[in-house]
Amino acid sequence: MGNPWDAEYLVTEELAKQLIESQFPELKGADVKLLGNGFDNTVFQINDTYVFRFPRRPLAVGLIETEGRVLPELFRFISIPYPKPIFFGKPSNEYPYPFLGYVMVRGELPSNLTREQRIRAAKPFAYFLKSLHSFPVERALELGVKYDEMRKMDLSYRKPMLDELIEKLPALGFQEEYELVKDYLNKVEPFPCPEEKVFAHGDLHFRNVLVDEDGHLAGIIDWGDMHVGHRSVDLSILYDYLTSEGREIFYEIYGEIDKETKKLARFKAMFTTVILLLFGADVKDDALVDIATETIRLALEGD
Repeated sequence: MGNPWDAEYLVTEELAKQLIESQFPELKGADVKLLGNGFDNTVFQINDTYVFRFPRRPLAVGLIETEGRVLPELFRFISIPYPKPIFFGKPSNEYPYPFLGYVMVRGELPSNLTREQRIRAAKPFAYFLKSLHSFPVERALELGVKYDEMRKMDLSYRKPMLDELIEKLPALGFQEEYELVKDYLNKVEPFPCPEEKVFAHGDLHFRNVLVDEDGHLAGIIDWGDMHVGHRSVDLSILYDYLTSEGREIFYEIYGEIDKETKKLARFKAMFTTVILLLFGADVKDDALVDIATETIRLALEGD
């Protein structure tokens, strides 16, 4: 099985600079620096002011086009900073896909967080998701948002995938993590995802969260997987980021969550974290590996 992060189209700093300067003359002479490669996009920082994202595969093209339509409307629903697109790049002879440039959201990956910092994040996450999930589904569909075509919350589809993925862990030196996840999966019985339609970020996990130097929530990034589906896809952040104490604070604001939704949310957190652990090991990102191994234990904590 190939890696889900393998690129089909690579964008170098030189190509990014050429594309940006040719389509946006006001950025001519800009400093272009590679920020990183995600699963779907290659990301560059421009003059410490903007961030440009270039699709790495055809699948990401429709997603980034949807971002360009939806993100400008979210400011009325969420107060947490998020990347607002202001540059809309077009396909050309040099690069076959559209691309976007955003106002840069400042922050860093949430590494080495204390339990107190994680608990403190419960309230802002609860307000954020309560408001986000109130975005009108009808309007989202009008703007081109799709239903969950990737079957993110289909356990009968995703559990065998995770069973296969974790078999890679021991050879990479993650025997303890393998045993923890294997034991968890042995207790997971697939069940149909309840019918529900909310507008969701779709890929809310620790790598798409930014914090400031004090560990406060500073931004939510990478909206490419936004879709209409079950809220558990976003509530996975309860197990991906918050402690068991933080989850109780979250419920007080967001509202109580049924057992089935909690099971789905925990599974989504575990699935994503295992993929990020494998990705981090493959690209030799020690910081990402450390966060992912910590998150596996966090996801198993509490109810």
